Amino acid sequence: MRRKNTYDFEWQFSTEEKAKAIQYFDENGFVAFPDLMKENDVNRLREAYDESVALGALEANRDFIFFHKTFEEYVTDERICSVLELLFDDGFDLQHTKLNAKNVAGALNLGHVDWHQDYPFFPLTNFDLVHRQFCIDG
Repeated sequence: MRRKNTYDFEWQFSTEEKAKAIQYFDENGFVAFPDLMKENDVNRLREAYDESVALGALEANRDFIFFHKTFEEYVTDERICSVLELLFDDGFDLQHTKLNAKNVAGALNLGHVDWHQDYPFFPLTNFDLVHRQFCIDG
């Protein structure tokens, strides 16, 4: 049974509470909008994932955003980008994308990412980075 958007945690906000969410983000560095994407959005992402895997995207180690048009659509989705625009006054850029996948019974260990720290691998002087994540597994 899937958990409904109940806002049980202080870091979860409705999309109607953007001002409060931005204040929380500024103070804590993270925030979540459980109602940002609807069930139909998640279903579309699941279908795109299944189609991509069937076409060999995991084996090819391809960047999923460019492997299926649905992923690219959601990276540029207005609902999502409008939240990022509130966080970053000077705009934002997409640095990279990736897919982390659970190993399912009988499947090869594809898409698995071992524990690691990203910081040593980013030779950046601009530390205004944000991680945007879509969880599509119930």
